[in-house]
Amino acid sequence: MPQSIEWARKAAAQAHLEAQFNLGVMLAGSAETAEEGLRWLERAALQGSAAAQNSLGGYYAGGRRTLRDPVQAFKWYLAAAERGDVGSQFNVGRMYMTGQGIGRDFAKALEWYRKAGARGDARAW
Repeated sequence: MPQSIEWARKAAAQAHLEAQFNLGVMLAGSAETAEEGLRWLERAALQGSAAAQNSLGGYYAGGRRTLRDPVQAFKWYLAAAERGDVGSQFNVGRMYMTGQGIGRDFAKALEWYRKAGARGDARAW
């Protein structure tokens, strides 16, 4: 096991939020350790890490290392978007636009696209 994972695991076990997120990302990237990685990401997400919430949204939206679950993807993207994560704001807008994970709502899609655009996300323009 690489030393970076060992050190991240020690810090994460001591409730270091950024270490939990980093460990989750490192472990979720490998099929052998994906389940543990997703658990660390969820732990960080539940503690309010917008980066972890956005990552979980991506895993659930794309079906990477998990079963595809648009409802869970929307839940995590929305949590991150409400914390100000620009990429998640765009993704919430896209999900409202397409009706994935939530009912289609063009007014809400536009609202979230505008938030993302105002914060510099060029995809929202």
